[in-house]
Amino acid sequence: MSGTPQVVAIVLVAFALIAAVLLTREASMDFASPLRRWLWSRDARRYAARNAFPATLRRSYWNEREYRDDKRRLEALGYRIVSAETSDPYVIPEGWATRGQPPRRRVPMYFVVYEYRADGGRGDETGAGTQ
Repeated sequence: MSGTPQVVAIVLVAFALIAAVLLTREASMDFASPLRRWLWSRDARRYAARNAFPATLRRSYWNEREYRDDKRRLEALGYRIVSAETSDPYVIPEGWATRGQPPRRRVPMYFVVYEYRADGGRGDETGAGTQ
């Protein structure tokens, strides 16, 4: 019975996390964010190590921090934003009959398309930023 206190602690933590997710609709917890950030970071390291960059990258970001960090990482590799769209992070499903508070679904906030520039993105067509 030495494992019983640990099992109880794990069950209590699981219930607390479930309660937090269910009770906080506006600030819902995003458990996949660390995984996405790690995968994107790993991809960037691989592109640089192999010196092989995809011509176009399409990314969907669930929060501002993911967008900001990945944008900085990709710009350092020579990618530039070609297209960017933002949306409300919560949507109401279509066909919802208005009875009480409508269910809302969490969706990505930013949809961004990056394009790789062989010159590292430093070639500015307008000449802005050069002296």
